[in-house]
Amino acid sequence: MVPRRQRRRRLAARSLEQSERGIPRRRGNGIRSLKGPGTTHGSHHRTSRPSRNECGCGELRILGVSGSLRKESFNTQLLTAVRLLAPAGMEIELFDGIGDLPLYNQDLDTREGSPAPVTRWRDAVREADGLIIVTPEYNSSIPGVVKNAVDWASRPLMNAALHGKCVVTMVATPGRGLGRNALTDLGRVLHDCHAQVISGPWVVLTEAEDKLVDVEDEQGRLVPTLCDPSAARLATVQLNALAAAVDAGAGEHAVAPLRSYFAAGRARNS
Repeated sequence: MVPRRQRRRRLAARSLEQSERGIPRRRGNGIRSLKGPGTTHGSHHRTSRPSRNECGCGELRILGVSGSLRKESFNTQLLTAVRLLAPAGMEIELFDGIGDLPLYNQDLDTREGSPAPVTRWRDAVREADGLIIVTPEYNSSIPGVVKNAVDWASRPLMNAALHGKCVVTMVATPGRGLGRNALTDLGRVLHDCHAQVISGPWVVLTEAEDKLVDVEDEQGRLVPTLCDPSAARLATVQLNALAAAVDAGAGEHAVAPLRSYFAAGRARNS
């Protein structure tokens, strides 16, 4: 009998071959972290830059967020693994600072400013063309850390970082029957925050331990890789749909009613 890890490596190699037939593979690990060398968790600063829709440039910048703080999280591994499936021209940046966000408190969110981790998070969301949120399911819903991050990105209401963003949601779970409740709740929350959630079929990676395996990349580093062909196909579909939605300006439809409401209010008061 072939050992499980050896079988998984064979499946990973086969999945990579299938992915490479139709999708150009990126050099390196294809994912950038927003945490700079030598910085503490989530402490990297960036200068503000326009999104692709704002500047008309060619590269699609996607912000990837894991909803699990665990070091060996399956969701973080899945988020890293989908980089191999990104369409040409898409760059995925990993934001790992949501654990640094304080619990939402309007007393901390004033015109004079917000806590530094909140500013970094909002800037990262605002400057991204789209988002990928990969989350576990806790107690039949989304983890508190994910809801808290969404709450911060949904304020201030008139100019929230989440407004009009196109978002892909995914779930990884060690069991067989979890995940869909988290996706449903996360989609509903994002919709109410005037973001555009890419519709299903979604990636619900059950029994994730058997479907993620470390594979050596071109630089000799071991990186998590999807070895389940069905999940890889779904992830590819979702990433291509995200790129198409951003290019079509689909996110504007999610926020248009709110902007019209505010514009009408300003007109009445003028």
